[in-house]
Amino acid sequence: MNSHGLCKSFQEFYENWMVERNQQLKKLVLAIKNSPPEHNLILLINSVIQQYQDYFKAKSQFAKREILSFFSQKWTSSLEQTFLWIGGFRPTTSFHLLYSKLGLQLESRLSASTCRTSSATDLADLTSSQLARVNELQKRTTREEREVTEKMAKYQETLAHSAMVELAHLATRSMMMTEHDESRGAGYEERVELVLAEKEADDLRLRTLKGVIEILSPTQAVHFLIAATELQLRVHEWGLERDKRVHFGGYFRSN
Repeated sequence: MNSHGLCKSFQEFYENWMVERNQQLKKLVLAIKNSPPEHNLILLINSVIQQYQDYFKAKSQFAKREILSFFSQKWTSSLEQTFLWIGGFRPTTSFHLLYSKLGLQLESRLSASTCRTSSATDLADLTSSQLARVNELQKRTTREEREVTEKMAKYQETLAHSAMVELAHLATRSMMMTEHDESRGAGYEERVELVLAEKEADDLRLRTLKGVIEILSPTQAVHFLIAATELQLRVHEWGLERDKRVHFGGYFRSN
């Protein structure tokens, strides 16, 4: 399968997954409004986590076929691509989102015009113990994110060096290449390293998400997942809309 075919296939998967994310968002919002039993919230939270796990599993399978496509991601908008870190969002984004949502909910609670009618907890109810655990998780995640970034930089240096070597010895390789080598193609080992790097990044993304959720109460976790889902969906929508405006603006200027 060539790169174009792969992108088209994953694009179909990605678009379906985003539809599922939107449906899941509605369920999360409804859960906060209806205040269901805690075990129902846990089931809902687990279904969201499973959705992420399914995404990363599919992403890993597609990446093995053409890893370079996941560093440009034609199925996302140019806005989304500006936030890419090794094929996805930075794991530490979870903490920025958590603290931002906490601040907004705390501000809302302190507002004179706000009248709380529910005893359900939200992120403004995070205890000092929870905040301490979040802080420790953030430190650990930041360290691991930096380590993965450094590994990725080394892979990129290796790829650049490999590309120069390939150009210098292309004629010789063409004459000596076996049928097995042809199936792998130039830069095979480097592409394998990129696949492993992205897998490590995805594992950290998922592990961080689970780590944050484990610290929160079920209700707090639902609030956090609502914020995470809304951010992803809105950035995707805004990005696509902006790309359309840029595209049509350029079209009319050229005609």
